[in-house]
Amino acid sequence: MLIECDSRRDHFHARMIIVNAMTAICALAALLVLATLFLAPMLPWDVLIKCNSPEAREQILPGVRAVMIAFAISLPATQLLNVTVAYQRGYLGYGCYLVGRLIGFGFIVICVVYKLPFWLLAGGYIAIPNFALLIGWLVFIVKVPVLRPWGVMPSLGVIRQLFTIGIWVVVHQLSFTLTNASIVILIGNTIGASATVPYSVTQKLLSVLSIFPQAFRTGIYAAMGEAWHSGDKQWMKKNIHKTFWLLMVTTWLPIIPIVLAGRFIITHWTRSPEALPSLVLLVACGFSIGASVASSIYGGFVLAINHVRFAALVKLAAGLVVVSFGFCLGKSTQSVAAIVFAQFVFGLAIPATIYRHYIMCRVKYL
Repeated sequence: MLIECDSRRDHFHARMIIVNAMTAICALAALLVLATLFLAPMLPWDVLIKCNSPEAREQILPGVRAVMIAFAISLPATQLLNVTVAYQRGYLGYGCYLVGRLIGFGFIVICVVYKLPFWLLAGGYIAIPNFALLIGWLVFIVKVPVLRPWGVMPSLGVIRQLFTIGIWVVVHQLSFTLTNASIVILIGNTIGASATVPYSVTQKLLSVLSIFPQAFRTGIYAAMGEAWHSGDKQWMKKNIHKTFWLLMVTTWLPIIPIVLAGRFIITHWTRSPEALPSLVLLVACGFSIGASVASSIYGGFVLAINHVRFAALVKLAAGLVVVSFGFCLGKSTQSVAAIVFAQFVFGLAIPATIYRHYIMCRVKYL
């Protein structure tokens, strides 16, 4: 919605969206803090979290409170990332987040060296980056005066509109998790827990290939949405083709040497025979990572033009098919690679193709 406002230079509506979103999110954060302070002590934490040490048991409730309150702070704080990306100023939001993460890491070291309480370590690790984002909010308001929230009152209509889109975003995110996280569960359920180790190690190795493309997606995401709302179909068409070739160069081509050298790398990395994958599994995971990046980027383009429901439904259908086919293949073949190929075909490659064709068709008739 902010991308659309930016394309029209509609600063008043943008302020309305930001103010109403932050009002609703701050209300949720306040409810979470109240629940943490007054309801958390009523739960049997010593039963929920098994712990043999009396000293450690005493740290559970303070630790839960610190983490949950820090998480509540993160709800409004992290919206800076969304707002700055929408206005193609992601360097500000993610820059603050990076600084906060680095300070948070230093804080952990201090807590460990001086043996500070666990609740302080856990809460500080989550809260410090969020405080850095809150400072970033102040910088953003100073740098972008047209988006200062002065004189704007909350509106139930705008909040309702935001929640309608937000529900579909949640469906999309849960479906994304279903497509990716279900693979480990399927492998463990149909083949055995030990079979998850080679897959997990291989995924960690190949996931490095997604770092640059995901950063690229963050950069072009808002620009694609702005071009859509401005009716600049030539720019969109040109950059969709550029995105395809950039994916080929930065993701698909590097997959080949990493897959070929994967067993050697994992052998020296883990020094564990149980973690060594087969070449077939390496190939399957390579295809899966490449398709995952493409699906994420083209799906991001669909989200950027605010066709959220379509993106969510495609991803939900893909996740359900992956779970169904993956379970059947795991039971019948007892092959981890077969489950991963099911994820590649039904959960990633087909949705990526659908998203790309959907965008291209919309651009054609724009």
